[in-house]
Amino acid sequence: MAYGCFGGRCSGKHDGIPRKAWRDVRVHFGDTATEETGGLEKTGRDRSPGGRLVKMALSACELIRSVEGTAYARVAIDGHRETMALDGVRFHDWLCGTYYETTGATAKADHVRQAIQVLRHQAMKRPKQAVYLRFANLGDTIYWDQGSDRWDAIEIGKDGWRLVAEAPVVFRRTPNTAALPIPVRGGSMDELRPFFGSTEEGWMLLKGAILAAAHGEGPNFVVSVHGEQGSAKSWTCRFPKRLLDPVGAAELDRLPRDEERWATTARNEYLLAFDNVSRITDDQSDMLCRLATGGGEKRRKLYTDDDQVVFDYKRPVFPQRHPGLYGAARPARPLPLDPAARTGGEEVRKGA
Repeated sequence: MAYGCFGGRCSGKHDGIPRKAWRDVRVHFGDTATEETGGLEKTGRDRSPGGRLVKMALSACELIRSVEGTAYARVAIDGHRETMALDGVRFHDWLCGTYYETTGATAKADHVRQAIQVLRHQAMKRPKQAVYLRFANLGDTIYWDQGSDRWDAIEIGKDGWRLVAEAPVVFRRTPNTAALPIPVRGGSMDELRPFFGSTEEGWMLLKGAILAAAHGEGPNFVVSVHGEQGSAKSWTCRFPKRLLDPVGAAELDRLPRDEERWATTARNEYLLAFDNVSRITDDQSDMLCRLATGGGEKRRKLYTDDDQVVFDYKRPVFPQRHPGLYGAARPARPLPLDPAARTGGEEVRKGA
């Protein structure tokens, strides 16, 4: 059927329909007409694939605006909720996959992009709220993200700890986030003492640094591990990483050389462990201090003139000093390892 519109009016008769104003034709055939398409009611602005994507997403997730201005979605999946950045691959894939499962059709890239833009706009209308990585300190209570597929957490308070199905805070994750072991009650950190060949002073420093890191708030230690070859320096840096903030790959990183990589590393991991640090520049030393005590960086957002990206993190840091690095920097209270108390790496892993 075709209609001609002249000055906002429609003329002529088509299939027995009398002359109508253009708005009446829209009422008859347009915005208020509905149809079922793959389980999604299509009406008005929802008639386009992009509109249906937006409607589908809003019905299945909660939009969040972080303190830094990043847009997230908390998506209900298999009885729990997962946090995804709207600009991330994970949300893009979820949106496309859910659309296909619902409609039996695939969404074009332009429709997905436009839908995510609309969702980001909607998220920016929400009040800002904190989004945490691995640890959330709420004062009397600390929440520790388990990193599991269930998205559960450990609640730590003055009366002890317990597992909770969902923390009352928003946690985010990265593709490299790994799960913690399921905790059991009892035991003591001192049971781990035989697996570290450090002096007693070094062990006390390491234990204090781990407990401070688990506080989730900072300021944090910068624990510089040094010793002779074979004195388990790398293991001493790996252990806090595995205990508090395990990752799927690359437990030990190399020390970043520029502020952009520092920001990327700090954004994606809670505890930072670096291997074979043979040289520390003044800029790197400054960044270590800023990460430990809290500090930020502001830079222009890519492909924009005025938009700004803000990075502000506090992170515990464990650099493993190369034997040749002595006097080149002033690390915070170096952790000595006693060569006389060495333990083979494989033996340590089996014992742990």
